[in-house]
Amino acid sequence: MKAMPTNDLSPQNIRFTALIIATLVAGALLINYFLLGMDWRSRPFLGVTLNQNMIVNSAQPNSGVSWTGREAGLRPGDRILAINGEPLANSAPDLPPNTRRYDTILGDYEIGDTVTITFTYDTTRFPTPRSDGIICEAATAGMAVCNVSFPLMALPNGDFVALFIAPFASGVVVLLIAAGMIYFRGQEAYAFTPIALFITVSLFMGGIFDVGTTHRLIPLWFISGIFVGVLMATLGLIFPTPMPIVYRLPWIKYIPTAIGVVLSTIAIFSTNVTQNNVLLTGNQVTGASTVMGTAILAACLLFYQRPAASTKTERDQANVVLVGVLLSMIPAILWLIGRTLLTSDQNVLAPFSIEAAMPFLVTSIISLAYAVMQYRMVDTDRIISQSISYTILLVALAAGYGLMVLGGSLFAIEIAPDNPIVIIIIIFFISVLFVPVRTSLQERIDAIYYRKRQNYQLRQEQFSRILTTQSDQKVMIEEFKKIVQETLNPNNVFVFLYNSQTGNYVAQGDPAPTDIFFGPGSGVPDLLKTIDKVVYLQPGAPYPIELSVDRPRLKILDTVILAGLPGNEQLNGFVSVGSPRTGRQLYNFEDLRFVENLVGQLAIGVERITVIQTLERSVRELEVLSQVSQAVNFTIEFNDLLELISSQTLRLIQSPYFYIVLFDEATDQLYYAFFLEDDERRTDLENIKWELGRDLYSEVIRTVRPKMVDDYVDTMKRNGYRLRNENPKTKAWMAVPLAAGQHILGVVAVGESAIGKKYSDEQLKVFSNIGALAATSLEKARLFTEANARTRQLTALNDISKQLVATEGDVERLLDLIMKAAVDILNAEAGSLLLTTEDGTGSLEFKVAIGENAEQLIGKRLEAGHGLVGKVAQTGLPIISNDTSRDENWKGEVLEKGFKTNSILAVPLIAKDRVIGVLEVLNKKDGSIYVDSDVDLLTAFASQAAIAFENARLYQQTDLQLTQRVKELEALERIDREMNRTPDLQNVGEITVRWAISNSNATSGILGVVSENREYLQIIAKSGYSDDDLPEGAEDNRWPIDR
Repeated sequence: MKAMPTNDLSPQNIRFTALIIATLVAGALLINYFLLGMDWRSRPFLGVTLNQNMIVNSAQPNSGVSWTGREAGLRPGDRILAINGEPLANSAPDLPPNTRRYDTILGDYEIGDTVTITFTYDTTRFPTPRSDGIICEAATAGMAVCNVSFPLMALPNGDFVALFIAPFASGVVVLLIAAGMIYFRGQEAYAFTPIALFITVSLFMGGIFDVGTTHRLIPLWFISGIFVGVLMATLGLIFPTPMPIVYRLPWIKYIPTAIGVVLSTIAIFSTNVTQNNVLLTGNQVTGASTVMGTAILAACLLFYQRPAASTKTERDQANVVLVGVLLSMIPAILWLIGRTLLTSDQNVLAPFSIEAAMPFLVTSIISLAYAVMQYRMVDTDRIISQSISYTILLVALAAGYGLMVLGGSLFAIEIAPDNPIVIIIIIFFISVLFVPVRTSLQERIDAIYYRKRQNYQLRQEQFSRILTTQSDQKVMIEEFKKIVQETLNPNNVFVFLYNSQTGNYVAQGDPAPTDIFFGPGSGVPDLLKTIDKVVYLQPGAPYPIELSVDRPRLKILDTVILAGLPGNEQLNGFVSVGSPRTGRQLYNFEDLRFVENLVGQLAIGVERITVIQTLERSVRELEVLSQVSQAVNFTIEFNDLLELISSQTLRLIQSPYFYIVLFDEATDQLYYAFFLEDDERRTDLENIKWELGRDLYSEVIRTVRPKMVDDYVDTMKRNGYRLRNENPKTKAWMAVPLAAGQHILGVVAVGESAIGKKYSDEQLKVFSNIGALAATSLEKARLFTEANARTRQLTALNDISKQLVATEGDVERLLDLIMKAAVDILNAEAGSLLLTTEDGTGSLEFKVAIGENAEQLIGKRLEAGHGLVGKVAQTGLPIISNDTSRDENWKGEVLEKGFKTNSILAVPLIAKDRVIGVLEVLNKKDGSIYVDSDVDLLTAFASQAAIAFENARLYQQTDLQLTQRVKELEALERIDREMNRTPDLQNVGEITVRWAISNSNATSGILGVVSENREYLQIIAKSGYSDDDLPEGAEDNRWPIDR
């Protein structure tokens, strides 16, 4: 049993508590009935049973032992006035008889004592003469007073069992069933009425003996009997499911209860014990209520609940209860007929004792309990069909046996029914004919009983043949609609199938029969995923709670039947059938069973086609994945690889928008490497970088997880993100990371512009696989590109190294070669080489320039420390500026017009730990930025340039010195020759001064000899000196040494 609800005043708890209290009270009353019955059993028995008005009732012996009162001539309708002259009334004969006085008088006698009974009877209703031994006075006003004597007896054991034990035990069994139902289903709302019925039936059964004997609790029996009928009628309205009128007008189910209250009042207060009727008003009302309530229940089950059952469980419940009720009604109807005949004709006695028939009522209780418990149901339709066959066989066998005996008697004086020859002949014919007759009879009965089902079966077989020959889903659906329309004639039939692109269930047809669809948040798919039967939206009945959100759409579609099309992995779709066009408002069980079976066949066909489509899609996926994976094994251009990824992806995921966004880890920036919208590639929007941050692409990069949204623009706005170059009409959007190992390359994304179209989880899975392979291919392409670039760099450096010797004498040519190689290898738009001037100012002079207006830069100077290159020359450290507009060290362009510098990489030229210049490259052609690896590469070029420049300088310096020495030696040789030709010291001095001035680029010179005392210098020869140039104290050609 389930736990009690925590809310003491909840309807569930109130019902549960009320049932427990009612069961305990009923148990106490049954104990009281048992004590009353056993006390009455200990007293002498008058030989007849009496109603509370002391009128003999129709109770009959059931054990074969005669009752003395019956044998003496008392019959139903006789009213006992006195016993041995002692009146049963307290005073006057016209006062109501007293049951307690009757018990008191009989208590004074013993079993076997002879008593004289004085009674009256209505001569107008019972004119039949009385039997011998009864002495009657002349009738007065239609009433005659009679006397009869007979001995008292003990109620035979068999009759006591039939009249008391059998109904009382039946009541106890029913009460135990009620207690069990409370234990297992006490808290369920649908079990309240059946359990209440069981309790009232137990009191009705347990108290029926009191009605004809002790008369202590007659009003209670009236109420219990009337409410048996009331609850039976109520049950007919709500079980197995409430009727539509009950849903529309809930108060209707309380009408039987209100009528029961009125009838109970009539039964209790309108019963006059002085009336001479065999049945008092209370007895009649109680009996009629019980029978009528049972009849209403049977009629509801037979004419509504059973035909309108929407499931096999409800059908079996209705059948089980109907069979039980019909079996229990047989003795009740016979008892009521007997009572009616007894009261209407004095010559007809009731031969049937209702007390002995009480165990038959237990069958309806057991059947109802079994149905309410909802355990495993049986095929009740098959049981009913076979029961009809065997009943007909039983009747035919009995009739045949009688006819055979009758026919045999025509040829003989007498043939006894137990004649062995007749029995042998009957057994022979039964053995020979039973099986074929039973089989043929059963087939005919099934043809009648299952006529509609067999007709529907032919339709199902027709549809099954169509499914086996069709592989076109549209044809299947149209044939399904056609068969349903021809068979059930509904207002409409819709087949909704799952659309993986939008995630919605869309009506199938060409054109679409309705624009109504059911999305992921709809209750219809959620409900049909959890059940394996049709959902019958019975008119007037409330919708299942799951369908509340879809009620307006279902009303527009006029949906009455919903049936799912289940698949192996998901609900492939569902069927909606409208209300019937004919006058009937409901579909019956066979109609629903037909739809369920037909939908089951359609589900198999749809699943088969879905599997085929899935296999075809898987083949396409494998082809695409193979194409993308093959790019890993072949060397193709990076741009061609992007085109391949785009084309192969769009083969599987048809989308108008496709993007590949790459991530630069060095700068935390993103850029479109491939931008495709509406089959047009927008190269003008590619390679434009933005910072990693507030956008969905950045989310995918940071989380390294796929992302899928239904409305891209709306999601960006809600998150406070800014659209860049994406189409503002983008709705559904899906992106997966391009991850190669621990390296995040970027994001590949697709977008959809159609409203309502969405991407599915399956598409996301496929897209992720493509992304993984694409990332591997892109990573390989990146590594291959880097390897090629490194090869080119090494080749360039090697070539330059070779040129160092070949062009050491032409430094300008070598520097130009280095500059061109650097610009080419680093993929720059421009570059220049600046050298430090030799004037000691630290200025930089443009020696080599490549790019726009490069020739205008040659020879221009920059002051020491000016701009980025000046800082490099001062610090001796390389500088990267990827956005010169934000760099405070950037001092603007050297030329006012022409080239615009966006990014710059500058490295120093260092020779012998001294900065001799700066090498710079500007603006990468692909829009990318300069990184540390570019610094290393350009530094290598700068080192080569510094070495080349230093080597050239040293070469030129050595060559100049050598030339000068040669010239000096030649001059000395000429001086020597002249001196040898001129022995005069004066001439020799003049020659020496002249050659010295000419070889030293001087303007003046002297040659003198120091005197012996070292006080003056004797001038031998001089040139370029005037008198003003002579030192103080000079006399002629004698100059003081200390001056």
